[in-house]
Amino acid sequence: MYKYSAVLLLLGLVAAASAASLSAPSPDRWMLIPDGNGRLHLANLNPYNMDESVPEPHFTAATDTIFRLYTRSNRDTPQVVTLGDAGSLSGSNFNAAHPTRFIIHGWNNDGFSEVNMILKDAWMDRGDFNVFTVDWGVGAQTINYPFARARVGAVGNVVSTFINFLQSNTGITFASISIAGHSLGAHAAGNAGFFQFGRLNTVFGMDPALPLFSLDSNDRLTLNDAQYVESIHTNAGLLGFDLPLGQASFYPNGGRTQPGCGVDISGACAHGRAYEFLAESIVSGGFTSVRCGSYDEILTGNCSVQGASRPMGGEPSNFGTGTEGVFTLTTLVANMKAATVVLSVLGLVALGSAAPFESNPWALIPDGNGRLRLINVNPYDVPKGDNEVEPLFDPLADVVFRLYTRRNPVHPQVIRWNDPASVSGSNFNSAHPTRFLIHGFLEGEDASLHWSIKDHFIRVGEFNIVNVDWGAGSQTINYIAARNRVGAVGEVISRMINTIVSATGASRNNINLIGHSLGAHVAANAGKHQNGQLNTIIGLDPAGPLFSNGQADLFGANDAQYTEAIFTNAGLLGFDQPLAHANFYPNGGRSQPGCILDVAGICAHNRVNNFYAESVSSSVGFRSVRCANHAEIQAGRCTPSGANANMGGEPSNRGRGVSGVYHLTTNSNSPFAQG
Repeated sequence: MYKYSAVLLLLGLVAAASAASLSAPSPDRWMLIPDGNGRLHLANLNPYNMDESVPEPHFTAATDTIFRLYTRSNRDTPQVVTLGDAGSLSGSNFNAAHPTRFIIHGWNNDGFSEVNMILKDAWMDRGDFNVFTVDWGVGAQTINYPFARARVGAVGNVVSTFINFLQSNTGITFASISIAGHSLGAHAAGNAGFFQFGRLNTVFGMDPALPLFSLDSNDRLTLNDAQYVESIHTNAGLLGFDLPLGQASFYPNGGRTQPGCGVDISGACAHGRAYEFLAESIVSGGFTSVRCGSYDEILTGNCSVQGASRPMGGEPSNFGTGTEGVFTLTTLVANMKAATVVLSVLGLVALGSAAPFESNPWALIPDGNGRLRLINVNPYDVPKGDNEVEPLFDPLADVVFRLYTRRNPVHPQVIRWNDPASVSGSNFNSAHPTRFLIHGFLEGEDASLHWSIKDHFIRVGEFNIVNVDWGAGSQTINYIAARNRVGAVGEVISRMINTIVSATGASRNNINLIGHSLGAHVAANAGKHQNGQLNTIIGLDPAGPLFSNGQADLFGANDAQYTEAIFTNAGLLGFDQPLAHANFYPNGGRSQPGCILDVAGICAHNRVNNFYAESVSSSVGFRSVRCANHAEIQAGRCTPSGANANMGGEPSNRGRGVSGVYHLTTNSNSPFAQG
């Protein structure tokens, strides 16, 4: 009925990544998606398991969509014009002699959201316009994102009907009408243009939404939805659609991340930057952009200039100028709102060029259980209130070591680095291998890897399992503070190892460390303090945010006799470059089968714990192919180069000559190993 031919069954989820078979999402399949104001919301992406505890509001686009008119005569006080009510139109300030512009918001927004106000003010500053904000908040404000996504066709249809109503009552021309839509609103704008048979002047798609859209979606924005269609991509491949959608597609700053957004892990800042760019362009006349040879050149960052430069955005638009193709441009940090870097504070290495931080720069970072946390990543604005003081963390006193063995698999014994008797009086057995498990950010005693991996070790043999609880230092709203503690926590673990060796005679050759995310770097730092003498260190998707090559506290290949890194969310939450002797990239290393539309990367980042836990006890094993180089991994191909090897496992690959980069595939559910 609408522009899309079908929303299969109850939305028809289209896989946004590979064509691999994916399992249905789990009963609590949630994803973080920002609204147009940058507020982060947990959204249910599982159409087969909607949250029945929260009634889904009934939405009828024809009656629930509100059109509010702004003109220079009522710039701050809108007039509601009701579809089908000619009196509401004739009694308003609508002027058929002025161009008409529509603004369509995205998910979890309404008619008064920031995208509407910023663009409305830009057009008011530019000249005399009839500006309508399209408020479909009744349909957009739902925790069930798939419902909102499925409504873009209906919203586009009612906008088209409203345009026909305007034309029949005022005589305006269709060529005087343009529509700007953000995120889901970009696709709604495209549908409105489609129902207008492509005769409108311009449709601007501001970072068109990606989740639950693909090139096969018949209700997405397309280049034929208006006489001129322009897409502006600011978070391409994460929250925004990655491929070109308009006659002209602009990729400011490469299109994925944006200057001034700091550590924008969830993409919320970059996603919202699209409408800020368009608003500024309306007033300033546009952002001069270079036409590149192809979209692939945008991806690689190598733009061969092809043809004349053209402005991104602008008022009037590029309609009638022959503008087409893909364009790139660079922008400045926006209005001193944020910084492109985290400056060197407490030993941080800058990630880019220096600039001030915004007053409230928050990023979404998941803990090891997949819980989403809003985190302050501004080292210049640490908490100061009585209820938000950064807790004092003394690693020598606050790191807790809990020992589990087959004699006490459930109830731990606390051992202390400065108390040899606590070790000698425990169930620690120097004849058995020792394995340290180290959690990541925002976790503590109950960290998921502490239990899942510990239980697999206990199942297969006699081990001393030491769970390292540094929750007093990792459970903080200031990610920077936690990140900067990896060295100190590693040093305390090294002290614990020294105590174990001196109190029991245990061999360092029998000690392995396994750490997840920030814990991977903690493990590596412990290994550094042990001068690389430990048997093995396993880094489970080592944390990426605020880490870069060359940092002294980064996971390193020589931190143990054998080091192994397993990458499951490389380039987003996990580090992207090889770090260890052997580097494994299951399923390409970025996303994981079974993690449906894992926008923020939480599922993939944590899947590594499941892989490693299973590898400890698996009789099948995670057989992996050695590739020629890391570039092949990134390109999605692998030239077999040398002997295959197992990922993870117990014992580790130490002494087997395993090194380089490896590729493997897994199942989407447990058991994950394919052999």
